[in-house]
Amino acid sequence: MLQQAVEDAKGNVRSMDGAERKPGSMQREALTWIFHGIPMLPNSFDSICGILEIDPDWARQRLRLLPGVRRGLDAGELGG
Repeated sequence: MLQQAVEDAKGNVRSMDGAERKPGSMQREALTWIFHGIPMLPNSFDSICGILEIDPDWARQRLRLLPGVRRGLDAGELGG
């Protein structure tokens, strides 16, 4: 789940379920889940990082360094 979200956030979109989606919408969903999700939900980015013993804030900082993620964030993929 986490690996797929990172790939989607970078703009490397590949559908796992065969559903037709625009690449921008999958990237936007992944960026929202990572950067603006609700931390207390069991399937949130923060919860998954906690299970894997990864600091979610550290992971977000590292993800911001990736060119594809930066482009998505800079392009306003999150709508604001």
